[in-house]
Amino acid sequence: MSTWYKYTAAAHDNTLWAVQALLTGQIPDTSRLPTTANYPGNLFTYLEQSHEMNVVEPFTHLCHLPCASPTVRHPSSIDSVPWRSTR
Repeated sequence: MSTWYKYTAAAHDNTLWAVQALLTGQIPDTSRLPTTANYPGNLFTYLEQSHEMNVVEPFTHLCHLPCASPTVRHPSSIDSVPWRSTR
């Protein structure tokens, strides 16, 4: 089930950057990968001390906890993201 809100939009058309914006509260910077190193202040780092987390991140790598180590390989550079927006 979902809720649709009229006159709203995501921060970016691409899931990689829209998720990063939701988790960091910042406008997406497509020149930086969405990783903990680039965005140390994100939802995961704020909640890690007070909450137990079971995280799966197929698009971003913003949670550095061991529970967030997916089998999905994260790109090593922004140029290797195959769906990278050219905007």
